[in-house]
Amino acid sequence: MTLRPLMMAMLAVGLALPASAQQRSTMSQEEARQAADAVATKWADTYNKGDASGIAGIFTEDGTFVTPGGPVLSGRQAIEKSIADRMKLGWTQETVKVRDAHPVGDAVWAIGEYTLIGSGQNGGKQISGPWVEVLTRDGGTWHMRVLMASTAPPPPAEATGTSMPPSTTGTTK
Repeated sequence: MTLRPLMMAMLAVGLALPASAQQRSTMSQEEARQAADAVATKWADTYNKGDASGIAGIFTEDGTFVTPGGPVLSGRQAIEKSIADRMKLGWTQETVKVRDAHPVGDAVWAIGEYTLIGSGQNGGKQISGPWVEVLTRDGGTWHMRVLMASTAPPPPAEATGTSMPPSTTGTTK
């Protein structure tokens, strides 16, 4: 994960947690990891069945999804429509991997990686990148309060003798 998406993700985590959740954790690191793994498994299984409504149901009623393409979706209805549209475009399979998860109060924040695999018009294509999420519990069920995903940066261009583009070096000609 590059520095900029990570910084944005951490900001999203801090903003998404209610003040009460920003206190000392009431669960262990292992419980947080189990929660994140369970939600990731549910996401992948539900997505791979083509169930956009089921994906939306993983979010809290007022959940937020910052999509890899940039639009910010709020609420289950908007999330369901976006996921259904994505599936119609041929992005029909997804893998999800949790890299790290931590408890914060009664919430969990986690980071990981996803890969979307295309079919139909997008057959043979893949999109992947990092994600960060905040999970909250409603009764005994974990839901995503916020999910922020990004696409992986393109591979570096061939070495040109400089590590930064001229416009970011602070010099002018």
